[in-house]
Amino acid sequence: MSFDVFQYLATLAFLYLGVRLFLHYNFMFIHFMVNSPSVWNSKIEKPRLLIYLFCGGFMFLMYSFESPATELHFLLSLIRITTFVLAFTLVHYTWTSKFKNHFNPPKNNKKKPSENNFNIAISKDQLNTLYKELVRYDMVDETKTDSKDFIKVFLEDWDSHGSKVYFDLDGPSSREFYELFSKTFPNNSLTLKKFFETSRLIIRPDGKRYMYNTIKNAGSKTEFSKRTSDLSKVFSKFT
Repeated sequence: MSFDVFQYLATLAFLYLGVRLFLHYNFMFIHFMVNSPSVWNSKIEKPRLLIYLFCGGFMFLMYSFESPATELHFLLSLIRITTFVLAFTLVHYTWTSKFKNHFNPPKNNKKKPSENNFNIAISKDQLNTLYKELVRYDMVDETKTDSKDFIKVFLEDWDSHGSKVYFDLDGPSSREFYELFSKTFPNNSLTLKKFFETSRLIIRPDGKRYMYNTIKNAGSKTEFSKRTSDLSKVFSKFT
């Protein structure tokens, strides 16, 4: 690359960076003059201006430098051009989204899982199918728990509604339901205690809550419950 070509390209680089800087801050100035909400973000603008000042100074030095006509002329010219290009690249980087995200990372708007929720990865259609199968095999009292109640219990925060699930299952059968359910839909924050005791949403046929210790020990007393066959048929719909 000859000296003239370098000067020409360097001039274009200065114009590009200068015009971009002018338009950017002129836009901010107009907002300031018309009393619009400030668009100044110091987390981004201060690092950008610092890089502009530092790298722009290097670019100007390389632009103004004239290598002597000696044996080192080629090497000095190469260093000069390389330094200018690197400085330009860094200044240009300040206008990229990577630069903005580095100095001002986007907020993580992901909702933190609620402690008062089963946090189950399951759709309403799947829950509706499960409800119909449980009703079909007389495992849920549909006079006290309709499909809407059923879906609310499994998807919504426990204190955001008044719905409950009235099971028609004894201790071992309800324990087997829990194990099949948590195995079929493994993405959840279910625990045996949370499901039957803490939530206060799972009700026995007599209208009382299941006793955690009774459910906990149910699995050790019998390998299969009275409703093993029916429960297997219910959950076979999801395999």
